[in-house]
Formats: sequence, C-alpha cells, structure tokens
Amino acid sequence: MKKQLPDEYFEIIRNLYEEFTGVAIQNEEVQEMGNIKKRTKFSTNTEGIDSNTISSGEDNLLIILTALISLRYYYEQITSERNTESILLIDEVDATLHPAYQNKLWDLFSEYADKYKIKFICTSHSLSLLEYAFQRKSNVIYLLDNITNVIKMEDADIYKIKMYLNNQIKEDIYINRSIPIFTEDEEARVFLNCLFDYYERKYGHKFQTVRGLFHLVSVNISGDALVNIFKDDKLLRSTMRSICIVDGDKSSQHRLENYTISLPGNVSPEELVFHYVEELFKNDSDFWTDRTIVDLGYTKIKYRDGIRPEIQNIQSTIDKQKDLGASIKGLKRELNKKVFNQNKRFFEFVMKKWISEHEQESEYFYKNLRILFCKVSEFHDISSKEWEL
Repeated sequence: MKKQLPDEYFEIIRNLYEEFTGVAIQNEEVQEMGNIKKRTKFSTNTEGIDSNTISSGEDNLLIILTALISLRYYYEQITSERNTESILLIDEVDATLHPAYQNKLWDLFSEYADKYKIKFICTSHSLSLLEYAFQRKSNVIYLLDNITNVIKMEDADIYKIKMYLNNQIKEDIYINRSIPIFTEDEEARVFLNCLFDYYERKYGHKFQTVRGLFHLVSVNISGDALVNIFKDDKLLRSTMRSICIVDGDKSSQHRLENYTISLPGNVSPEELVFHYVEELFKNDSDFWTDRTIVDLGYTKIKYRDGIRPEIQNIQSTIDKQKDLGASIKGLKRELNKKVFNQNKRFFEFVMKKWISEHEQESEYFYKNLRILFCKVSEFHDISSKEWEL
C-alpha cells in the first residue's frame, strides 16, 4: 500500500479485503523486494495468516484492490470533466483467484467504473469469469490466435469461446444437447414437422440449425395434463426447462411464461385437416392438380371415393354408439386418429397446404416458438443466438 494514500483510503482497502476474504489486515507496512518492487507486509486477526502465508490469489487480490482505491482517491481529488478519468489494465485478472472472488471483483469493477469513471481493461482465460461478464453485459472482445495472425471473433459469446478454447468445431459443441418439446400425440408431431419444413423452406439455414437442436419427445399426454404439468413452478425451475406445445383447441390456455404455446388453428390437427380438405374439395382448389399430389395418386376422385367416406363415417359411428347407450367419451378423437393415420401421407400434404395458405397464423407460431427457444436454451447450454432474427 502506497503511503501517500490518506488513512481513510487504507481503511477502505482493509474493509474490502476483509469483505472478500474474511481476514482483517493489521499493522501493514511497505516492504522493499530487492529494489525490484514493493509489497505490503502485514499481520491479521487470524493466527497463522499474514502477508507471508496468504495464497497468491489473495496476494493478487490485495494488489488489485490497492490499485482500485488509488484510482478512486485520484478521482476524488480532481474536478472531473471527462467520461473516463483513469484506466486500469490488468493482465490475467483471474490468475489464482477463486471463481467467487472473480465474480465479486467484477461487480466491484462495474460499481467503480460508474462512480469514479474508471475504464477497466482486463485479460482472462477463465470461462466462469467470461460467462459472468457476458451475463453482466460487459464488452467482451475475444482474440483468436491463428498462428500467423490474430483475429477478432465476430459476435463473441460464451459458446463460441468454449469451442475455440477446447479446440472444437461448431458441430461438436451441441453433441448430446437438445431442447425437449412435449406435444400431445404423434399427430401433433406430424403437424409440427410440417411447420418446421415450411420454416426451413422460408428461412433456409437460419432455421435448419435451430431445428436440429429440438428433440420431439415421443410420448402421448393429454393437452390438459400437459398444461397442468407446465404450470408446476418447481418443475419449470429445474427439470422441465422444456417447451410444451398443445393442440389448437387448448389455445386459450397457453402461457408463454409456462413455456407453453399451442399449434396454429383452433382445433386438433386431425380435425383441422378434415375440415380443410373438405374446403379444398368443394372449392376445386389447385391442390388437386399439383404434380406431386397427382403422381402419388391422391386425386380428387381418390379423396371422394376413398378418404372422404371414412371421415364422414366418424359421426355415424358415434351416433350408433349413442343409440346403443354406450359411452362415447374419447371416441371421436380415437376415430379421428384412426382415419388420420390410415391416410397419414395424404394428410401431411393437406397440412402443408394449410400452413402455406395461413401464413399469418404460421408466423405467429414461429415467433412464439422463438421466444420459448430463447427462454430455455441457456438452461441446456445452447446459445440463444443460434436463432437469430
């Protein structure tokens, strides 16, 4: 500690050091180190701990705090007229410092930067400190050693930095990392994949990368059950940092804060395509003249004579069960699924036609899905920047 500092500033250093380490400095004095440099010699209130026995990290901490308070003293002695009055350069700021000290020191830097107009320029190889700096919105510049030159990383984030520090390529970063998506059933997953196909065609590689980070969980759970699961605060804060997508008939219940959204349309995927294909049939849509549809044999006649009667028989089957006094609970959904899966390939084309013709609803779902991706991606150690606007 430099003796030109007034006593009250020494007291600030002592208080800060004790706040960090729990050790109270006493009886400090300047010690010459072979005419090379000066160090602070001191005792403490803890037996066995003094300037000769503290760790190198605690020693470095004291040096940094002393420099910091010296610049505070300088600021308080001048009439400030500039945005920056002093600059503190620290090489390897994390050197031998415990991660908890690193974060706490960074907070102190932020406080002093605002109060005393100090610009801090530090180098570091600490991933934990870099991650904390990103969280605090600090200006992080990462320089890449490219053997014969140095390259500044564009749009640096913690994920890119980890990749380079671990000598990985981008594809290696997200191996075994994915964001689970829960849906009600297989029909919903078919609809979701049709939406993803549409977004890939529209947005290209920008969405293709994101799609590869999703994992559609192959499980069948009712919409009501899913909504209730994703309302559980304790699950949401821990294991259930996933995305929940319910059918369109649950649209009034979806809540972004519960990581839950609904598929486009206001009905289940099966009912949506049943209603829509009938519109296409009655309106003589160009759907029926599409080369792919015709080549696969899904002509208007095929629909009229083969698929349409199956859809129409659903209601008559339900009516017969009613007449017999049998329970019809869940029967319509069961019959809908049966007809859908018997003609799954055909209905996939109908879904894709619906999506392209209902762009506003498809884009609304896209925006909500992106919001949820950004909310849960960090939990799965995936950069939210992977889905850029």
